[in-house]
Order: sequence, then C-alpha cells, then structure tokens
Amino acid sequence: MPKTSFLSVTLLTALLLMAFLEGSLRADSLRFLTDLEYTTSTNSSKDKATGEKTDTDYSLFSQLYSLDFSKDLTPTLAFNGGGMFDLDNTDTETNGLKMESKDRGIRPYAELQLSTPILQAGTGYRRTEFKETETFAETTRRYSDEYTTRLDWKPVELPRVILNYSRILAHDEPLTTESTTDNLELQSKYLYKDFTFDYIHTNLDTLQEVSDFETNSTTDNGTIRYSHLYHDGKVAVSAGTRYKQDKVEFSGEGARLVDTSVPGTTFFNLDDPPPATSNMVADFTFGTLDNVNLLGTPTQLSFGLDFGSDTEVDTVYVLVKPENPTDPADKQASPSEVADIAHLFVWSVYESDDLEVWRRLDVRQTSFNIFENRFELSFAGANARYLKIVTTPWSQTLLPGKEIRLSNLEPKRTLPADTSEFSTTNWNTDLAVNWRMTDRTSTGYDMHYREEETKPFDDRRTWLNSGANIRHIFNKIFSGNMRVARSELTEKEGFDSISHTYSASLAGYYLETFNQTLTYSYGHNDDEEEGKSSVNSVLLRNNLDLYDGWSMNLDNGYSWQYPPEGGEATNTFARVGTTITPNRWMNATVDYEISWATQTDEPDIREQTSGILLSWVPYPTLSLSADLTFTDEEGIINDSYTRQMYGLNWAPFQDGTMQFSLSCGDSQDTDGEKTTSLSPALKWKVNRNSLLTFEYSVGESEDVQEENEFKIFIVTLRVYY
Repeated sequence: MPKTSFLSVTLLTALLLMAFLEGSLRADSLRFLTDLEYTTSTNSSKDKATGEKTDTDYSLFSQLYSLDFSKDLTPTLAFNGGGMFDLDNTDTETNGLKMESKDRGIRPYAELQLSTPILQAGTGYRRTEFKETETFAETTRRYSDEYTTRLDWKPVELPRVILNYSRILAHDEPLTTESTTDNLELQSKYLYKDFTFDYIHTNLDTLQEVSDFETNSTTDNGTIRYSHLYHDGKVAVSAGTRYKQDKVEFSGEGARLVDTSVPGTTFFNLDDPPPATSNMVADFTFGTLDNVNLLGTPTQLSFGLDFGSDTEVDTVYVLVKPENPTDPADKQASPSEVADIAHLFVWSVYESDDLEVWRRLDVRQTSFNIFENRFELSFAGANARYLKIVTTPWSQTLLPGKEIRLSNLEPKRTLPADTSEFSTTNWNTDLAVNWRMTDRTSTGYDMHYREEETKPFDDRRTWLNSGANIRHIFNKIFSGNMRVARSELTEKEGFDSISHTYSASLAGYYLETFNQTLTYSYGHNDDEEEGKSSVNSVLLRNNLDLYDGWSMNLDNGYSWQYPPEGGEATNTFARVGTTITPNRWMNATVDYEISWATQTDEPDIREQTSGILLSWVPYPTLSLSADLTFTDEEGIINDSYTRQMYGLNWAPFQDGTMQFSLSCGDSQDTDGEKTTSLSPALKWKVNRNSLLTFEYSVGESEDVQEENEFKIFIVTLRVYY
C-alpha cells in the first residue's frame, strides 16, 4: 500500500474511533443518497462527401452512493464524516468495434469543528481516488489527499483574524504527475468608526516532483476605506486606498507562468461562424459564461476576455464547472468524462482592439488537466485589449445527457526561461463625493488612480480616471442627468492615451402609462500610438402601458464614429417589444429589432432579429409554451436562422408526485445546419425518499459535412434519507 494511502486509512480510522468509542454509536444527523442511472443511445451518421456511414451504440450504467453523518462530541466540538462512491460502466460499439470502460471514484472525508462565540477552528482530511479502465488502454489511477486547517478568531473590539492552511498531495499511476501544493492564507479585518482596515497574506507553494520544478507565490494585500455622511446626510464621502504586492519565485526547469496584469471581464457569443474574424459589438454578452456549453448544438461559438487595455497574454486556462453528483438536476460531465473527449475539440485564438476586427494567433499547445478540471491553451503572445477563443461544441451523443459548462477563464503570461523571480506592485486610490444640494438637485464627483510596476522588466503603467455628474428634477414631468469624464493612461514607453466622454439625458414622465428618455453621448480618444477617434450616439427610449396587461417599448438609435484608421462608420437601429397578459392563464411577448451599419470602403450590413414567446396555463396542473426566433443578416456575411420550440408540462395529480413534460422543435440556417428533436420525460416521486425519472430524446441533425440520427433513453432512480 502506498505511504499516503496507509496514512489516510490510519487517520480516518483514528477519527472514527475517537468520535464513537466515547459515546453512543448513534449519530446526531445522518444523510444517505443513492443514484442509479442507466443511459442507452444510438447514433447513425453519414458523411455527405464520401457516403460513409457510422453506427454507434452507447450504454452507461452509473451508480453513486453518498453517506454523510455528524456527531456532537461536546457542546462546542463536532465531528463530521462520510464519503462518496461512484462507478460508471460504459459500453460503446462503433461499426462492430466494441469498447468497454469502467470509471470508479472513492471520496471519503473526515473533519473536526470547534465553535465558540470568540473562536472557531477546524481540521479535516479528504481523499479522492479515481480508477479508469478501458479496452485497448492501460489502466490509470489518480490519487489526491487534502489536509486542511482553519482558525477564525473574533475578539471583542480587536481585529478579526482568519487563518487557513491546506496541503494537497496528488499523483497518478503510471506515474506522470506527482505534486505537493501548500496554501497558507492569513486574513485580518478591523472596523474603527468610519474606517475599515483589511489585510490578506497568501503563500502558495507548488512542487512538481517528477520534474523537480517549484513555484512559490506570495501576495500581500492591504486596504483602508473611509465613508461618512456630512450635513445631515446631504453629503456622502467615500474614499479608499489599496496596496498589493505579488511575488513569484521559480526553481528548476518548467514553464514560468504568472497572472496577467488584470484578470479581465468574460464575454461569449454562441453563434460566431467561420472565419470568426469579424463581429459587431452587440454580438457579445459580457460578465458571464453561464450559457456556454461545449456539448450541444454544433454551432461555432466563442468566449473570451476584455482586459480594459492592451495586455500581454499567451496562455489561458478554461475552467470547467465541477460536477455535483448530489444534485439531481446537474448534468455536468465529470473530469474523467471530459478528458475522454478533450482531444476532439479544435481551438483557435484571436486578438482585437475593438471587438470588431480580429487577428488570428497560432495555437501552440492544447491539453486537458484532469486534476484541475480545465483546458489549457498556449498560443503566440497577444498584446491587445480583447482576447477571443473559438471552438465548436460536439454533439451530446458523445456523452448522452451530459453538459460541459464553463466557470471562468484564467489568463497567464509566460516569462523567459531564466527568470527566477517576478514581482508586481499595484497601488490604487479612489474618492467619491455625492452632494444632495436640494430636493431636486444632486451632484457627484469621482476619481480613481492606479499605478502598476513589474520587475525585473521595469514595466510601469498609471491610470487616472475622474468624472462629475449632476441630476436635476425640473418639474413633475421632466428630469435630466449629465456626466463628464476624463481617462488617462500613461506607459513607461511614453505612449499616452487620453479620452473624454460626455453624456446627457432628458426623461419625461407625461402620464403614469407613458414615459420617454432621450440620451446623447460623445466620446473622444487620443492615443499616441493608434491615433485619434471619436463617437457620437443618440438614443430615444419609449415605454407605454396601453391597457392593463398590455405594455410596449420602442427604442430608436443612431450613432456615427470616426475610427483611428480614417473614414466614417454609422449605425441605425430600431427595436420594438410588447408584452400582453390578457388574463392570469395567458402571456405573450413579441419583440423585433432591425439595424443598419455602414463603414467607409465596406459593404453595408443589415441585421434583423425577432422572437415570439407564448405561454398558456389553462389549469394549475397543465401548461403549454411556444418559443419562436428568427434572425437574418445581409452584408459581409449573408446568413439567416430560424428556431421553433414547443413545450408541454402536465402534473396529473394535485400533489405533484408525478410530472410529465414534452418538448419538440427544430432549427435551421442558410449554412445547411438543421436540427429536429422530440423529448418526452416523466418524473415520479414514488415516496418522500425516492424519485424515479424517465427521459427519452429522438431527433436528427445535419450540417454541411454530415447527417445524424440519434435516440437517447435515460432512466434514473434516486433514494435519499
């Protein structure tokens, strides 16, 4: 038995004996869960070019058993323990070639928790062991042992102190990876009158024992904030300063990766067709990756990061959401399932200065890290504001009933091979003052300054942003807002960028059922490296409640801009939407948007989007819905897309113990991609401790390369106490 396994078993046994030998064998709380799932699917595909057919039969029997218990040893000391065991047996037959695989996971844990009004502490141990067996492949095993300690001291009228420490030992067999990771975090927070003091110290040490490569990262982060109300609450002042220093030390041979200067804001586009070198700003959704699924409709999609300014990056970790086996609605694939198909994904990476024109970068290496549950992409160095990653999801028939959802992106930059130490220093300060001059007039001023230095490269950047705003209520009908702002970026190389923005809006509330808002905005940017640019825009928004249960909105806008490269670009759009609720059983939402874009020496672009969403609930136990969508684009790219989805939900019994649902629909576009599906499902709550689910899906899909027919059947039994 490996040394770590022996120590793990010994520790777990000792904790169990300590918990139960001194008292009753009865646990204070006990939770048990069993999930049994059987999935079978058939898929038939035909290559349009060669006529070659591929028939695939797939079956999966998945078992999961989970046990959690808790025992109060004393009024302030509790012992928690338990574990999880899961086993997946998969059979796949492709054109007569049979393959079998078996994945087994064992995850026991034990922890002690001390809880008093002033002091909270805990220590714990978790072990994870995975075994993967596959036809024509060598059996592999992965082990991870995690030891944790936590201390939370909350003294009266003194700074609060939190200490966290963890050690993770990970290795696999055959031996390709063996690492030791130590993570220490110290936090302290103190409130004194109008001041808040925060300090965080972290130290992360990772040793790759196979290559003898070690990385030691230390971060010190201190913050002081002040907030106060003056003159009977009419003047609000908020100010703060933060100092942060990151230091990374390297020893041995290995990739010297550090975080980029800023983490960036995520964005995605679920329809980014080839060659993915041209987009509109409106194509992207910012701030989340929740809708990105790498198993589903085989339509090329993209996701990426907005750094705010030009940032050096050559590596991105694409983090996959962890699975939650105890959640019956969770369909996320496990790390081992993702690893089995990770090599099928084709990735491309692009950079851009404006979200519209993209430059492709050479992808040097792609891999999936099963220990960290993430894709790791390395590419030719980018130095731009925006970074975009493009790929095409694979059909869900590869992993029937599963999803590969993403959680976040971690951008990195690679240092020279001889770098032994790298440090970054950040200093931030901000000030905000808001003054309510009268009941009708209020003003505000805000300022933010940031300074960043890195060594040994002696890079230096400073940012200074400031702005002022005023709001005034003229009368019961009209009110106005105005804001001016200035932003300046200075780099060590001497490149400066200065931008000014101005916006003003006038709102009119003529009736309780009708209001309008007219907004004008102007922006000017002077970049010593890229040149000068400016943009103007006008937007009129109308909101109207026609009758009780019938509302409508109408937006009209026009913008014109002068980019640094010269010429002129314009955009005109109109958007109308209405919601009708004639009674408590029915609801209808209709929207339509059209836009025209022009640019010097480029063809004109016209885009249309429309949608209808209907719902009808004739009885408390019965509901029906319809969702229709249409998009059309003419110009640089000529493309149209239609989708229609219909749904039915029926609960034959008032107590809801049985629920039947049916969904069907199809979609198609001018690129030859078509999808048709029919999916009935039945959920039966057999008793208060068990749930039985049947799911069936049948359909066809087609693209320019192949045609597919699929059938998927899933039955799941969940028992919980």
